[in-house]
Amino acid sequence: MSMTHSGSCASLWALGIAGVVSSCSSEAAPPDTSVSGAAGKVAVVAGAAGNAAAAPGTAGTDGGSAGASASGSSGTSGSISGGANAVGGGGASESGGSGGNGGAAAGGAAQGGGSSGADDLAAAAILNRYQLLDPCQSSYKAVATPGDVCPQDTAVKNQHISLQFAGDAAVTYQVTLHVRAIMEGYWYTGGTLDPVSKTFYTGGVPTVGGFSSACKNKTSTLPFTMPTEISPTDDCWNGFNMFALTVSEPKAHYYLNYTADKNGDRPPHAVYTDDYTVTIPIKGQAKLDFYIVGSDEHECYNFNKVLSGVSLPSSPYVGDFVQFDVTNVTRAP
Repeated sequence: MSMTHSGSCASLWALGIAGVVSSCSSEAAPPDTSVSGAAGKVAVVAGAAGNAAAAPGTAGTDGGSAGASASGSSGTSGSISGGANAVGGGGASESGGSGGNGGAAAGGAAQGGGSSGADDLAAAAILNRYQLLDPCQSSYKAVATPGDVCPQDTAVKNQHISLQFAGDAAVTYQVTLHVRAIMEGYWYTGGTLDPVSKTFYTGGVPTVGGFSSACKNKTSTLPFTMPTEISPTDDCWNGFNMFALTVSEPKAHYYLNYTADKNGDRPPHAVYTDDYTVTIPIKGQAKLDFYIVGSDEHECYNFNKVLSGVSLPSSPYVGDFVQFDVTNVTRAP
């Protein structure tokens, strides 16, 4: 999420920034020509003509059959995740939009032939086609200039969504997730960067990157209590969107949108298209908590890009989003 923004989009082709289609300037500060785009990510133009309708979600419905023998469970109330056309899993939300609900909790194509394979896939059904949505304010009209950032409703700029993993509490599952997203990038430190995606980050904490001027808001201003393990050690947020997932067992936390890119004392005013696959361990009946922390009232946003296989409340979706697809589930030895 961008900080207090009033800049305009400016093409970075002339700057030779790898992988960047375009980015947005921040206030009067010129782009840092030493920035290099992170591998596996492509920045998308933030701002152009179009409407920023962020449709409310619909109530969860029965997820349907998930494989040979497992049937889906009903979606429960979610945050703004889901939406009229979305199929994200339901889940009780501590904070988020007032109008959204999770979609079908256990829908999606099941894989595996026998009953045990179907049962294992059913354990992760809540994550299959689950979506995190961070829309622009519904009244905002996306424009090309200045249009590099949009306002957010207070209800959606900071979100905490809790989900319940299914399966056998005595079993640890290796869950393979296909992650597709358009998001701002954030800085994290003290953890491990996935060497393939260069986007998925395990462990560590959010950071302002060593710039005292990048401290835009404090953890104490958030509408919910942040776990210590995903809170900045200096209590400062840099204003861009943090997307995080915590797993209760085996206890771990992950970030979905790492970037090393810098534009002065902040990440670039840009959104990145991400498409990667990761495998994480989740014990049966574990609690899953998603956090979106933007801390200020603005964000750079997608306005014209559509990702194949991702159905959103509006097309194109004006805002930031993440979709998870469960592609494989096995039992850990």
